[in-house]
Amino acid sequence: MNEQTEFDELFEAEPVEFEIDGVVVPSDHSVYKLFPGKTYRLAKAMHDSRHAFLDIAGLTDLEGAPSEWSDDAVLRVITMERVLRESGQPRRRKRKQSGAAQDKRRLGFLKNLFFKAKKGDLILVPLGDGFASQIAVGELQDEAGDVHRISYTANEKTAETFGRRVRWVCRVDKNKLSPKLVSSLHSSTAFHLLPESVHEEVYIHSYGTFTYNGIYVAKFETDKETFTPTDYANIGALFNGLAVIHDQAKENIKSEEEFLELAMLSDNSATMELRRNSPISVLIRTVGPLAFTTAVIFSASADGREPRDLQNVQISARTIGHATDICKIDVPPDVASAADGFGLSRWKTYCRVQSNVRKGATVRSPARLKKSHKKPR
Repeated sequence: MNEQTEFDELFEAEPVEFEIDGVVVPSDHSVYKLFPGKTYRLAKAMHDSRHAFLDIAGLTDLEGAPSEWSDDAVLRVITMERVLRESGQPRRRKRKQSGAAQDKRRLGFLKNLFFKAKKGDLILVPLGDGFASQIAVGELQDEAGDVHRISYTANEKTAETFGRRVRWVCRVDKNKLSPKLVSSLHSSTAFHLLPESVHEEVYIHSYGTFTYNGIYVAKFETDKETFTPTDYANIGALFNGLAVIHDQAKENIKSEEEFLELAMLSDNSATMELRRNSPISVLIRTVGPLAFTTAVIFSASADGREPRDLQNVQISARTIGHATDICKIDVPPDVASAADGFGLSRWKTYCRVQSNVRKGATVRSPARLKKSHKKPR
């Protein structure tokens, strides 16, 4: 009887359920920038009211619900506000656009915020000038067109307007953003779409762990400010070795190398990034579910599970907007396939290295064992 047969006979497959502390982002997801008014005066009001709105006074003078407003009626309010605002200011040099053209643009911004931005879309709000300032990231909570009348306070004055309900997800220092993202935030428009090329960066800051259009990113957090050389070696061996086992199993490649021998190979489908913020975090990014599979197997090892247990798993994650939880479909077979690549010796070594990474480097998986349907043997 060979080692694998003995190993398989010792343990009985058990349905286990894992919850990913991350999100499934829909394929039609959008990210917007919203400017909080001149001198950023509405930033605190947006935060406190938990609503996103534009700096347009007089909207509450319009009759009916926002969905009943005509473009002409809204334009009259926008034009009147602009005229009143400019009447007490010094004459400026000739504008690039006429006042009427600017008013139409602001009408477009308002309609996009109220009626185009979808439930679950993200809104980035700059909170000040310069790289020392921050941005706030909010997630729209209601369907497009679900607009609320709200009261807010800014500059010690109370006013009313209409806005969209938002859940503030996080704040990010601008100096942690890429030049491309910062540049897209510094346009003069009040509300506009950000390019899809910056979406992944926004999701990393907002959610850490997520899947989007076939890309999977898992964020492993730590409590450490710095890693030792041993930490680096163990982390690299753990994640690289599992990636090689995963890829070999997918390609039906049989090999006799031990786990640490496999960990020395570099031909695998995962990329790992150490984010040297405080504390350090480890990002695993893959095309396909390997990043989430890595998180699940890490968590299973910490719970004393065996590869045989991973043949029947259930995976779930929070969905954004109307996304389908593809984790339930794509991740379980990927976990089972990777588990097939372990024998008793490889698994023991993996668990030993995982323990060093978990205890020594304080690395935590974004996957959590949620429920088991029966006790392990």
